[in-house]
Amino acid sequence: MLAHIVGGRQAENLEYAVIDMGLSLSASKVNLNGETLRLQDALVRLGTGRDTATRSFVDNYLVDLADEEFNPNLQLSLQW
Repeated sequence: MLAHIVGGRQAENLEYAVIDMGLSLSASKVNLNGETLRLQDALVRLGTGRDTATRSFVDNYLVDLADEEFNPNLQLSLQW
């Protein structure tokens, strides 16, 4: 699912997957191609080797998602 979302640069769907499901970029583990990775590492890997737009999408998303001022949903989800 993550590969499809990242490949399609679907920021809203990625936000649903991360925030609404209560995932943490640094703590939650996901399975990517049979390997268990932190969510942040999986997203970075999904952006690696892709076109410039996809790499930029992942880089920008990781910065913006981690910024509580930019993404107030993050602040709310971390209070749960």
